[in-house]
Amino acid sequence: MRSAHERHRLALTALADGAHLPVVTQAARALGIEVEHAPITLRSGLSSGPGPYAELVVALGHRPQDAVSVQCWVSRPDAAGADPPYVARAGGAGWLVVAPVTDDPVAATAAALGGRETTLLRYHPGSRMTVRVVAPAALREVPAAYAKVFSDHRGAALHTVAEQLDAAAADGRLALRVPRPAGYDAARFVLWQHEVGGVPATDLLTGPASPALGERLGTALASLHTSGLTPTRRLTAAGLLMRAERYAAEASRLVPGLGARTMRLLDSVGADSSLEGGLLVPVHGSPDPGQWLVDGESAPGLLDFDRFASAAAEHDLACFVVELEALGRGLFSAAVAVPVDQGSLRRHCTLRRLGKVARAARALRIDGDRRTGRVLAAAERAAALPLSASSAGGR
Repeated sequence: MRSAHERHRLALTALADGAHLPVVTQAARALGIEVEHAPITLRSGLSSGPGPYAELVVALGHRPQDAVSVQCWVSRPDAAGADPPYVARAGGAGWLVVAPVTDDPVAATAAALGGRETTLLRYHPGSRMTVRVVAPAALREVPAAYAKVFSDHRGAALHTVAEQLDAAAADGRLALRVPRPAGYDAARFVLWQHEVGGVPATDLLTGPASPALGERLGTALASLHTSGLTPTRRLTAAGLLMRAERYAAEASRLVPGLGARTMRLLDSVGADSSLEGGLLVPVHGSPDPGQWLVDGESAPGLLDFDRFASAAAEHDLACFVVELEALGRGLFSAAVAVPVDQGSLRRHCTLRRLGKVARAARALRIDGDRRTGRVLAAAERAAALPLSASSAGGR
């Protein structure tokens, strides 16, 4: 069976050439959106189902209301409206259905937040949007803050987590800076947090000082694991295996030719139950380099505790290891404060690499299937390699 990339190779080539961009810009203007700059794709993904072959979120300005959602169809969709610019042909890219993201209540709420300036940072359609607000109307005497707008009351639990983290940082249990809670708006599902200063660690982890910085971040992360915090959520082996199965299933649907190999990699994750681990500690859940902010000699800052939970420390370490691999840093030895099981670490790393295989399969790239094969081959090779993590407790 052909991959989704092969089936849509001509359309993906047209997207890569920007054939859709004039149509998106024309549609945005017709929708009353002020076009401040050339279109910037914030999110994109290839689909394997019977609907659109691809979906995108495109920004034409910095505000939430300056973005549009774009569905790409091979044929004109029957259910869509009949008049441009909502539906228009974009050459080899096929038919586009363009709508303002503010059709989504999450984005509409973010667009209505009062302040001097609101900048869209992240958007998961139908789920949540993160914006930076200068002089937010909801927070007096706060120069700038971040608002996470949710589709439900998830933000309430995250506000409680932020309060616990802030208290732990204040009394010295955390060797890292965390976003200080600024409030939770239950009526609009908005979580407010203060800014954390610094530059993303990703920008600094490719230079000569990266080994020292990596150790510094690892030590800071270890303080979270020994902080004594008690998350209400727990990551179980069953839940993590379900996540791995979703990754493998999605990659196999999009690139069927790699299905057997992807499933073999999945089997190596589920070899035994050590994904859960014997010692459960508080974990961030996804402490990749992009979540860290470095500001001189002060403690590193760590953002987005949306996945804060009790789990094996190997879960966080694996994220760090695999993301540093992606930056070309090779294997990573982290100073951690709890015993590390090498088999568990290896399986957690494989789970993380399965996620990368799925993301490669979803990517709107002409060579997406071939790139997925390369990512999978790297994951297969890495799964057989020993990984190193030193432990203060030893094992």
